[in-house]
Amino acid sequence: MAESAVTQTLELGEPQRAHALCGPHDEHLRLIGSRLGVRIGLRGGRVTISGEGAAVAAAERVLRALYRLVE
Repeated sequence: MAESAVTQTLELGEPQRAHALCGPHDEHLRLIGSRLGVRIGLRGGRVTISGEGAAVAAAERVLRALYRLVE
């Protein structure tokens, strides 16, 4: 049985940290998304992750950990 698709939104605060996390032209987000099988979009200071539940949860954990590291 396939998992249902979910969407999770993360608010990124500081623009410099958000830029470091996303990479040039959102390259880092695309790489994380392709590796985990999710879609990651950025609009303003908001990152949206869409896909299967477990993959979205994994992507959220990765993004939160990386965001803490770019301090």
